[in-house]
Amino acid sequence: ERRRESRFGDRVVWSFAERAPSVYAGFAQAAQQHAQRTAMVFECRRWSYAELSAEVGRLAAGLRAQGLQPGERVALWVRNRPEFVMLFYAISASQGVVVPMDVRLAGAEAGYAVADAGAVLLLHDAELAERLPAVRAAAPGCRVIALPEGPAERLFTQQPACGPAPVTAVDAEAVAMILYTSGSTGKPKGAALAHVNVAHSA
Repeated sequence: ERRRESRFGDRVVWSFAERAPSVYAGFAQAAQQHAQRTAMVFECRRWSYAELSAEVGRLAAGLRAQGLQPGERVALWVRNRPEFVMLFYAISASQGVVVPMDVRLAGAEAGYAVADAGAVLLLHDAELAERLPAVRAAAPGCRVIALPEGPAERLFTQQPACGPAPVTAVDAEAVAMILYTSGSTGKPKGAALAHVNVAHSA
């Protein structure tokens, strides 16, 4: 059995019907089926799917406690570390839209992306703090939260462990993430990817 995956002009890309309907649903399905298998390795530490899922659930609850609503955009200005993966899935679990940003961006460039995407929240590495004035000037309505150095457990410390985040119904063609081009020939452009786009590319 197959279902429509996505359209590219007149071309239709098909996929198996059992493909996960959303980014987080795919992760949750893997975590349920392979709970004790290794999901992520960083330096000397390993996380099983069960451990990663639990931390994603805690962070998702923390984001909702911050007031994140379905469909709202969250900019993720975080270097390549485990917290990026955890927050990516936590935002998706909260039905938010992930806006990942290159940590090499200057403040003005980051500010443009945050403002253009309409992000309501920016999560950033603490080491990027000196670039924040330009971001705040470009997007004064965006809330800003610095990620503490070290494990993600230090973020939203008031949020107790609560188990995996529930899988909620999401329109498969709703926007899952927005990726920005480098802007080498002008202003960076945001490419919106739907859940079906991401699932098809996985």
